[in-house]
Amino acid sequence: QQQALVGFETATQEHINGLASGLAMSYNPTLDFYVGSATPYVDTKDAVYCVNYVVKKWRFVYNASLWCNGDSPVLSLEIAGGKVGSQDQAEAYVDSPTEGTIVTAQVSTDCGGQVSTHTESLVASGEAGTTSPFQKSMGAAPMGCVVGLQGYSITLSNVDGSFTTEFPWP
Repeated sequence: QQQALVGFETATQEHINGLASGLAMSYNPTLDFYVGSATPYVDTKDAVYCVNYVVKKWRFVYNASLWCNGDSPVLSLEIAGGKVGSQDQAEAYVDSPTEGTIVTAQVSTDCGGQVSTHTESLVASGEAGTTSPFQKSMGAAPMGCVVGLQGYSITLSNVDGSFTTEFPWP
């Protein structure tokens, strides 16, 4: 199915949206299939993607949103992965725990062609601040300006070291 979706952002998003709850996180954007077949073609990108997910070195953004709360833009990243109590990402969707996780976002503000970019630190707001989503309510945006998410960085530190996932991909 993925091969048929390559280069078709709308169709891909519709496919992901149509997956059963929790399956979208299992969608591997690097996986491809042999032409006209249900047999997957697995290469090194797929192996790296899966290994980093299984050994919990990466966190994955499930949803990114930006909206206004009055005059203030609010940025939210829903991040999946890890283990919270008895819930493990290998078995089901898990909101990422905050322990050892630092989330920053690169945000732009365009006011009549004058663009400024700055970095915001996001704070966990799920389960009493112990899990995703990570959010930031920014200061009031000037009237008529457009605020946009340009990218993000998620750094996970654990006993094995620090691991960073960035978007856009470097």
